[in-house]
Amino acid sequence: EFGKEVIDYHKCIFCGNCMRECPFSAMMDKGQLLDVLKHLKDDNKKVNVMYAPSIASQFNAKPGQLKSALLKIGFGKVWEVALGADITSDKEAHEFEERMEKGDKLMTTSCCPAYVKAVRRHVPELIPCVSETRTPMHYTAEMMREDDSEAINVFIGPCLAKRRESIDDDLVDYCLSMEELDALFIATGTDVMKEPDLNIDVIPTSSGRKYAMSGGVAEAVKIRLKHPEKVKPTVIDGLDKEGMKQLKNFGYATDGIK
Repeated sequence: EFGKEVIDYHKCIFCGNCMRECPFSAMMDKGQLLDVLKHLKDDNKKVNVMYAPSIASQFNAKPGQLKSALLKIGFGKVWEVALGADITSDKEAHEFEERMEKGDKLMTTSCCPAYVKAVRRHVPELIPCVSETRTPMHYTAEMMREDDSEAINVFIGPCLAKRRESIDDDLVDYCLSMEELDALFIATGTDVMKEPDLNIDVIPTSSGRKYAMSGGVAEAVKIRLKHPEKVKPTVIDGLDKEGMKQLKNFGYATDGIK
């Protein structure tokens, strides 16, 4: 339109593919780094932070070193979203068993906002199969708000879809990408690998920390079931053309597997 690309938000799932594929890097999301910096410099504001399990792919550091680095640049308290992932896993496992007892044959996770939007906008047949459990980010934000209702909550996440989710969740005030966090570390001269390995107050399970791995959510839910041997998880690795084709095939078969 008028020589400019226009995003159709009725179809967009905030997967970020347009940003990756544009040869001119013309597509960009709106960062919130400056907003977070403003609050970090305000002595009257306490800014707490939570980071997604996928941070392990960006920074080759121990959780205690990440905690030290985040405290060093001004955050008040550091939370692992893997703690919220444990809550999500418990709730999804309970929900799965309830659904199967009612005769359902399929349930999908609700952790990935891009996936949920893909179902709602492109494969509506699967909507009844999507878990009603909230995401790890939401449950972690709940704990943060209960711990300190006046603090500003910042989420550090891996993708555009999670930034969109943070905007839609009233418990989360700001979202930083991994790239923005890395820029903040560089600007402050913080070398995460040289930070001390601080004690972690509440340690999440290993399955919670593996949420970002392909199949990690399904495995975390499966090990919490009474009869995990009866479950046959199917993993769709990515929302590319092949992934969407798999989703649509499940959608076509929904009437036959309910």
